[in-house]
Amino acid sequence: MATLLLAIAGTGCVAPTRVPQPVTLTLSGVVSDSEAWQPIQFASVRVMRHRDARLPGTDDPGAVTDSLGEFTVRLPAPGRYYVLVRMIGYRPYWLRVILPEDADRVLRIGLGAQPVFISNDTFPE
Repeated sequence: MATLLLAIAGTGCVAPTRVPQPVTLTLSGVVSDSEAWQPIQFASVRVMRHRDARLPGTDDPGAVTDSLGEFTVRLPAPGRYYVLVRMIGYRPYWLRVILPEDADRVLRIGLGAQPVFISNDTFPE
């Protein structure tokens, strides 16, 4: 009798549940030199939930700009994010972005030049 009850209970007695679809938002943009507005290739774009770069999350998404300075990062949920853009020879650029549930964001970021000096002490003979 117990076997029969389990068989009947397992055949459609469970109400269907709606599985929520994951939200995927897109943060994209172009990274350029702030003076000449030429695209910067190979710039690092990191998107974080915390502004403190010393506390990286294991799921912090990021991207590297292409030959046109463009990048695209897919984010799992709406909310507040901090964007850090870095490239050798330029000052790091921080930006706070708030993504609503129903909109993607497109950024135009200009990096300011920062000279890089290499001394003889760096590379001992």
